[in-house]
Amino acid sequence: NKNTFHAILDKNLESYDVYPMGVSGSPMSQYLAVAKYASERFNPKLFVFLIIDNDFDESFMKRFPGFHYFDKFNGLKLVNYEPSIVKRLARRSAFLRYLYIDLKWIKQLQRIFGSEVTTVDNKSNKNKEFLEIGRMANKKFLRGIEELSLTSHVIILLDGDRKAIYSGLDKRDKNKPVNTLYDELGMSAKNIPNVNVIDLHNVFKREYLLNNERFDFSYDEHWNELGHSIASQALTDKIR
Repeated sequence: NKNTFHAILDKNLESYDVYPMGVSGSPMSQYLAVAKYASERFNPKLFVFLIIDNDFDESFMKRFPGFHYFDKFNGLKLVNYEPSIVKRLARRSAFLRYLYIDLKWIKQLQRIFGSEVTTVDNKSNKNKEFLEIGRMANKKFLRGIEELSLTSHVIILLDGDRKAIYSGLDKRDKNKPVNTLYDELGMSAKNIPNVNVIDLHNVFKREYLLNNERFDFSYDEHWNELGHSIASQALTDKIR
């Protein structure tokens, strides 16, 4: 897609060949596995990692076979791929692929029909667990980034808290534990030589104050063309 941030970046940077190697659903653990392969096979001079909300805890959850996940005691562990019935059917239908991948309809059904009752104590415990797992993911991810930065330049792109921006908040919503993880990851990464951090929260906020246009679609939280354009410009400015 020529309107994605990596396609725009490839167009903007004539001295670089940009290769997008991400797979939908990948967490930070899978990013490192792909980066290791790319480093050995292509020896790139620059890596760009985009970090989004579900990258932290899902690096340990082993949700998708075929991906690598962090192990608490060792490094990365590959979960062998066995396609589910839904995925086998989705391969035969573009409409089912749209429901499954783009609209994440299984998650939506679980949210609608789920029987779990959320209490204050339950939510507090979940937040603590989320932070604990997320901090372990940050630590392991940064360890991998340190290794990559010995031979390549690295840019870590942090997604913004777009809901906070649309609500008029000045900074990330501190009531969301994922924003603590973003802040901690960004601060720690800045201390690693040959690593730069771009926090898109401030970039998106400035743009929204100017034009009052959303960066995502009305039906999900994926970036729209404007979101990709703003992110690519931030990257272009940093690389140049």
